[in-house]
Amino acid sequence: MVSNNYSGNDWLQKMTLYNEDGTNLQEFGDRYTADAIKVSDSAFKLIVSQDKSGENLYDIYAVSGFLSAEQQEMLTVGSKVYPNPATNRINITNSLPAGENGTVQIYTLGGAKVLEQAVSGNNPTIALDIESLSSGTYVYKLNNRAEKFIKK
Repeated sequence: MVSNNYSGNDWLQKMTLYNEDGTNLQEFGDRYTADAIKVSDSAFKLIVSQDKSGENLYDIYAVSGFLSAEQQEMLTVGSKVYPNPATNRINITNSLPAGENGTVQIYTLGGAKVLEQAVSGNNPTIALDIESLSSGTYVYKLNNRAEKFIKK
């Protein structure tokens, strides 16, 4: 959950992790985005980030435990891209099954393909160099799923 509070002339953003009972598990301070990556049946990595004056800051937490079927579905529905917006590189959580090969493609909003890279499901994260792309909004496609990201 991310909460926003107005104080004087500034918006204060605070992210807090709660369990299903509403118990406060962790305060993340001024971080405002979070992604969970499954690394095994009962282990996850939680990546929280903040873009502060053009500098992306990340914290990575190891989380153990089991998820409900609904929570599993939320994690496995597709890939996620971070940081977003990005300047030099994006990381995509890999939705390909282990041992499966695929291709990630990046398109302009006009539909022109500007990047294509072969990938394997053996790595949990796909790193792409986007430094050569112009500033703007792009769409990446992986395993018949697509998501937008912004290149600064």
